[in-house]
Amino acid sequence: MSKKVSTKRVWAIRLLASVAVFGLSLMAFNVDFRWAMTSLVSVPAHEPFDGTTYPVKHSPIWTKLNSTEYKQLYDYFSSSKLEVLPTYNPSELARSTDSLAWGNSAHDAIRNAKITYSVPYMGNYRLDGQEYAGSHLAVDIKIPTGTPIYAMANGTVIKVSNQTSGFGQHIVIQHNNFPTLENSNAKTVLYSSYSHLSSTLVSEGTVVKKGAKIGLSGASGTATTPHLHFQIDNAEAPWHPFWPFTTQEAYNQGLDFFSAVNAGLGKELAMKSTVNPMLYVQKYMNGSSDSYVDPVYDDSNNSGEDNSGTDSGSYADELDDYGSEDSGYTEAPVVIPDEPKELRFKFETRREYYVGKDSPFTIYLKDQYGGTYDDGFRGDLIIKTDRSLATSQNSIINAMQFRDGKLESGLKNLREGRDRLTVEYEGTQYYSEWFDVVGTNKSDDMMFSDISSSHPNYEAIVYLAERGIVSGHPDGTFRPAETVNRAEALKFIFAGSDDLVKSEGLPFTDTDNSAWYADYLYTGYQKGVIGGHPDGSYRPGDTVNKAEFLKMLFNGMGVEVPSGALEKPYSDVRTTDWFASYFEKAKQYNVIDRELRFVYPGTGMTRGDVAQGIYNLLKNLE
Repeated sequence: MSKKVSTKRVWAIRLLASVAVFGLSLMAFNVDFRWAMTSLVSVPAHEPFDGTTYPVKHSPIWTKLNSTEYKQLYDYFSSSKLEVLPTYNPSELARSTDSLAWGNSAHDAIRNAKITYSVPYMGNYRLDGQEYAGSHLAVDIKIPTGTPIYAMANGTVIKVSNQTSGFGQHIVIQHNNFPTLENSNAKTVLYSSYSHLSSTLVSEGTVVKKGAKIGLSGASGTATTPHLHFQIDNAEAPWHPFWPFTTQEAYNQGLDFFSAVNAGLGKELAMKSTVNPMLYVQKYMNGSSDSYVDPVYDDSNNSGEDNSGTDSGSYADELDDYGSEDSGYTEAPVVIPDEPKELRFKFETRREYYVGKDSPFTIYLKDQYGGTYDDGFRGDLIIKTDRSLATSQNSIINAMQFRDGKLESGLKNLREGRDRLTVEYEGTQYYSEWFDVVGTNKSDDMMFSDISSSHPNYEAIVYLAERGIVSGHPDGTFRPAETVNRAEALKFIFAGSDDLVKSEGLPFTDTDNSAWYADYLYTGYQKGVIGGHPDGSYRPGDTVNKAEFLKMLFNGMGVEVPSGALEKPYSDVRTTDWFASYFEKAKQYNVIDRELRFVYPGTGMTRGDVAQGIYNLLKNLE
């Protein structure tokens, strides 16, 4: 008997020790580990699923506000300046503001939705409206402080927390036996979370009904403006609200928080662990999926069976809204009339500097929407480095030293190590991305300062650069994480080619025959690789999506592609999609990684990805 008791005690001690150690490891990442106990302690039961509702009922008509109204509290808004929360439509959010006309009611509604949904699901902080262009695994809903927040569905509150950073004041609600976004007949556990609140109105263990008022919006935690960070985690997420990377992981990549999101750090993990929250809510409003048909998942003909091997829905459906197979959108930041500009600083530094060599950097004055801040500033800026491994050539700067919103300077007295630039202004510190300072002997064999031999695309980039197919930027970098636009894609394809044709005049309304891209566009046009939009434009600066790029690549390099695909090459590419055969050929030549399950045809490609794809194609064609 004593032996059995001893064994149980040992087991209990090990269990508690495991939970404690796991909790401490999460605390190191600023994660509240009380979620771990939810799997050990049951939560009060809630009413069965009966549909969803918006977490916010009314939001401002931002395009009608003046500068005073723009920053006032929710309670001060008149009903004439509020509207029912706009429909979340990914294809409309991705539209270029350049394509929207002022005074057109339909266009004004789209513009207002783009402002309201400032960061879409799996988006970034560039305000481009693009889903799957970053690793922001929620939807940011821009609303004034004090806006009532409501439970999206029946559930049980499992967490109410107040953090000084991160999610700030936030609430997590557990929803048992809920349908999935893909299948209305499935049953799973979901966790909705509501972050950056100014006030919470419920406590842990509270059973709430759909539409129950649970808090008020704010800007607590890591938030630069009042908004609701609305997120839905699935059962795969290890904690709630989930986040796909740690501070240390971002640091190891030389990224700050916002840059890490923009770079898509942890993107695959984010997609695995979360659900598009607004599409989920809209799909099941009023207790059914009739009120909104998700362009990604449409299970209206779903019998409950596993249709993963069929063509019943695809991310590629969103490409229908991109226009034709030769279209593609990238957005300028949203501009709101009459809003006071806020001064921000943008840094342009190298990934690596070398002791004893030129070490330039540039600082830009920007407003909150990415435009040039041209209102000047009072006093001085103090420029230095965070770890004092270098000094700035100009350490005290006033507004007169900026030209067109730009200051070009450099570092001196460099010592080896890892550092970053800082700007101190009116008591606030602003930081650049991290960079490395290395000895001169380490740079001798590096073709580009930001591409070391350990970079995953190193072999491909060096191979193409040696043959004149790719080149770097004037500052010696390659910038593999930058997204490729429609003009750059053609340069990748035709640079170093004997087929390049001297431009005799571009046929598009928005191109310049004297620009660097003229010969590449003209060659593509003459070879039938590209065409224009119905309005006669080409939009050379728009991001090229994967489907477009593959069509350009194979046609430009004379690779024969069949008219149709025999089977789905990837889970989100249907055999009936116009681009299916291009992805089938890309998989054959490993232009797109053969091991991927989802490829997201409507998203852009980075310079590193394009170089790797062209390299793999050339090696397979040898």
